[in-house]
Amino acid sequence: MANETKAKTAGKLGGKKLVTQSKVTMNFARHKSDFNFGKVALVALIIIVATLLFTKFAILDPLDQKTQALNELSSKQTQMDILNAKLAGWDELQALYGRYSYGWMTEDETNLVERMDILRLMEKKILPRARIEDFSISQNVLTVNLEGITLEQTSSLVTLLEEDPLVQSATVYKASNDDDAIKEVNLVVILAKEVSENG
Repeated sequence: MANETKAKTAGKLGGKKLVTQSKVTMNFARHKSDFNFGKVALVALIIIVATLLFTKFAILDPLDQKTQALNELSSKQTQMDILNAKLAGWDELQALYGRYSYGWMTEDETNLVERMDILRLMEKKILPRARIEDFSISQNVLTVNLEGITLEQTSSLVTLLEEDPLVQSATVYKASNDDDAIKEVNLVVILAKEVSENG
């Protein structure tokens, strides 16, 4: 259809006639659309791919990592439970065998001189020179009651004991005499473990 226009006279303006055009018919012919399906499909494809990539890297991969971490933690917890079950009796075992090592001793106990070393000292230094009535050992202190020894022998015994690396000091606290012979001597010997170990 062709457009038909009709000129209308609208009056005079300054001595001239004004002519306006008016459309008296309508054109229903379709114009060719600019819609391009290929471009729309490409944009839609890009949006879908971007969404899938975002879903994979931002949601699924971190979720998978968390799941793997939880599975690993569960596995480690199971291993820990098995080990704890195997070690259930360890405290009793440690208490049972702890007395055979120095780990159970206090600091004072580890500083004690070995009792066998004290007995050897008595056997080598004291017994050949006097008769031992009785003795006691407390911490690192040896107390000996002697009989049948003179003052001179007592003095030489003290000197002999103090020369031993196991002895820190030796002191006579009480002596009762009968004529030339001393009836009873109370001898206190302080021992030193560290000198004994290094010597």
